[in-house]
Amino acid sequence: MATAGARFDDVRAERLLEAGRALVAELDTEVVLERLLETARELTGARYAAIGVLDEQRRQLERFLTAGVDPATHAAIGDLPRGRGVLGLLIDDPKALVLPDVAAHPRSYGFPAGHPPMTTFLGVPLMIRGEAWGNVYLTEKADGDSTTPTFRRSRCSPTGPRSRSTRARGQTRPRARARARS
Repeated sequence: MATAGARFDDVRAERLLEAGRALVAELDTEVVLERLLETARELTGARYAAIGVLDEQRRQLERFLTAGVDPATHAAIGDLPRGRGVLGLLIDDPKALVLPDVAAHPRSYGFPAGHPPMTTFLGVPLMIRGEAWGNVYLTEKADGDSTTPTFRRSRCSPTGPRSRSTRARGQTRPRARARARS
């Protein structure tokens, strides 16, 4: 007889497979990334999710997409992160990072005025063909426990070779610029 936990994990696994199939079928990179963020929030119980896309040199963030942050808060925050502090640690050393209190980490750079409070943190590199492409960040797990298996085991490489080739053709930048202006 299956336990409640096993059934719950089966449900999450099926949800991940559904999300994967939908992502593979989608041709619009922005839609793929937005779906990835919402699915990551849903499956981990995180209040906020973000994807940081690395620049061509893989030294800083070229783009930063978020889910869970309303437009007014985005406006209050101002400039998006470029990859200093804890986010920079994931760029320098692309390995999963779980923190019960992101502000307590020695590399914490702090948050700008207007930024929502964030404590729990999970950062996971997005690897495509063995190369870091960016990172997924999840914060503020609903139950506040960053040590739960779902939060800790979250590993993503959602977009595969298409994202790399799309970025190489420069097809993600015009839409990102248009969004930044709006």
